[in-house]
Amino acid sequence: MARFMVNARYNLLAAVVLFATGCGLADYQDRLDQQAARVQKFDEANRLLDEPIELPRMPDPADPNTEKNAWPFDPYLRLPRGYSALPKEKTPYPDRFTMFRYAGGGEGATAIFVTAAWVASGKDAKEDAETFTPATFRSRIAVGLADYYAKEYKGVIKFTDKVDPQPREVKALTFYPHPTNPSKIAFKYYAYSDQGHREPKDVSIFEVYLREEAGMQIAIIVQRPVQLLNPTGFTKAIEACLGSLELGSKTDMRRTSFRKARTP
Repeated sequence: MARFMVNARYNLLAAVVLFATGCGLADYQDRLDQQAARVQKFDEANRLLDEPIELPRMPDPADPNTEKNAWPFDPYLRLPRGYSALPKEKTPYPDRFTMFRYAGGGEGATAIFVTAAWVASGKDAKEDAETFTPATFRSRIAVGLADYYAKEYKGVIKFTDKVDPQPREVKALTFYPHPTNPSKIAFKYYAYSDQGHREPKDVSIFEVYLREEAGMQIAIIVQRPVQLLNPTGFTKAIEACLGSLELGSKTDMRRTSFRKARTP
């Protein structure tokens, strides 16, 4: 990663120098300061994240002795530092859905869940094991969280699928953001709470971030204590995580770039 940062900074500063040949010294210095500030912000966000998650595998319902890819596509997503690139369990929540729990980290989250599927749309939308309407997708998430809750806390809770997702945007984690109009990633957001089911000091909130793009949908669910000790650091880590998301044709390129960057 260090070599990547050195090379990237060199290329970035070289481009600024070339541009400055037609500019005054003050303009050149101003642009140099802006570039340096953007590099610093990228470094700060980058340090909050770990390696990209790997496409999880799960038992094939048609043949329990074999495994298959859990999701129909391979998203690029980096969880906060300390979280494993692999799910904590081989079996998803619930058994027939594809929501997996990731554990670790020290920024305040109890767990992070990820699930992905194709989007079924249109009047005659057909659903299957890998394709859901957005409403069904949200319903499956609610069932998956209830299944997790029963297994983890030995309690019964029902999370409603009658939710009203609100728009949320985060800055895309890119090394060369636009100076005045940086790229953003749009999500839909809603949250659950287990208040009334646990002691006040143990109450959790489950924050659901949904992203749809080019017929794909993904959900990133963050479970955290309501009484979070470090909300600022936690918020920055989650925003960096969400900003790292890539779906579609650029996923492989992002993975390749990451592997090259970490090569000593």
